[in-house]
Amino acid sequence: MSGAFGLIDPLLRLALLGGLGALAFLAVRRYPNAGFSLWVAIVCLVPYWFGIRLGIDWSISALFTVLLVTALLPLRRPRLSLADAVVGVIVACYFAASLLGEASLTSGVVLLGHWGLGYLLGRVVASRIAVPRIYLVMALAFTGVSLLALLEFATATNPFVGFSAPGALYDTWGTLQERGGVLRVEGAFGHSIALGTSLALAVPLVLAAPLRPWIRAVMLVLVLTATVLTLSRTAMACAAIALVLTLVFARDVVSRRFAAIVAVAGAVVAAALAPFVDRVFELAGSEAEGSADYRGDLIALVSEMQVLGQSPAFHRSPDGTAWFGEFTSIDSALILLGLRYGVLPLGLATALIVAGIVLVASGRATPATIAVVAQVPAFATTALITQYAILTWFMVGLAVATQLAARPHARAPDTHAPLHLPSPSESVPPRSHRPIPAVDAKKGTSR
Repeated sequence: MSGAFGLIDPLLRLALLGGLGALAFLAVRRYPNAGFSLWVAIVCLVPYWFGIRLGIDWSISALFTVLLVTALLPLRRPRLSLADAVVGVIVACYFAASLLGEASLTSGVVLLGHWGLGYLLGRVVASRIAVPRIYLVMALAFTGVSLLALLEFATATNPFVGFSAPGALYDTWGTLQERGGVLRVEGAFGHSIALGTSLALAVPLVLAAPLRPWIRAVMLVLVLTATVLTLSRTAMACAAIALVLTLVFARDVVSRRFAAIVAVAGAVVAAALAPFVDRVFELAGSEAEGSADYRGDLIALVSEMQVLGQSPAFHRSPDGTAWFGEFTSIDSALILLGLRYGVLPLGLATALIVAGIVLVASGRATPATIAVVAQVPAFATTALITQYAILTWFMVGLAVATQLAARPHARAPDTHAPLHLPSPSESVPPRSHRPIPAVDAKKGTSR
């Protein structure tokens, strides 16, 4: 009898979770716009260390991604691209390596439970929700994140770390960082780099949002300022690249006049914050230099990669710590991808990045594609950590979806009809209004 009673609480919890999931599924299927907005809010405001254990530990953002993707399916006559095939081959490589005993369960959880889910959502959501609305939701959400970051900096208080959860995730991500004696803002993202690079992803979407030019300019200033306050060189570089690429190559998103206004606004932010940033890095001294040297040392691990599957340099110490060679933390998404999945998946992922660069240089890239391409410095020097991982792959999926719809003579779904909102360009109809077209990383990373 005691055994039967011991099952009551778990069964009740499972039944409650299932009931809530069913209600949420029906609500999201009926109101996809609200469902997507809720997903963005969860990514931006729910710390990574909160989750539910269902066989494995699931973050709240990943769980809701499963629900949202399921609710948005099935799609009528889904359009596939070469990029979809490339992502499919990367996943197939993992399963092949697993059959050969050359892959770990952790790698599969990361690939399928975070990267793959994010990619699927990006591909699916653009078929059910108007792309301008997607840009608008993302722009508004990260403007809100920026305001919270400014408040965090002004008060030297992060309210999210006060919501603790027992376990290794909170121990890793629930502490705050400093650089040069100054608190680095990180919001709910668990790390200043994760927050900064996520803000950088939002820059092209802010510029493409269907809002009046002056509103977008103010939002952009807030996002850029918050990015600087993360004190992450990588994030600042990605934000600057995203801004320049959008202004130079996305001429159907921003007019010449608006581009000039934005350029001035960006220059003002840079000039105002440059003395502060210089002072902080001067005080940080060898800490910042050591961070850069460490990333250079990681290049030696490239020779330890194998064609398919996990590197033989991987080993686990008696206390359970995972190592690749002499490193417990690999602060490079590209190097870590090669070490975990092999040279072939790394080459395929690199090919996707190169294709994005070609689209940007030819002036055919959508804002989502520009956002991904601008992250190249982060891919080289930062692991895909916390919510930044699923957000990055969501943007990759959205980039593929919008590029497909941007092809000449492409027939877009009715959901892509223009919103009744001010155009994001003052003189040129934006492309996006036409048929458009956790990695394991330690808290100590300080790029």
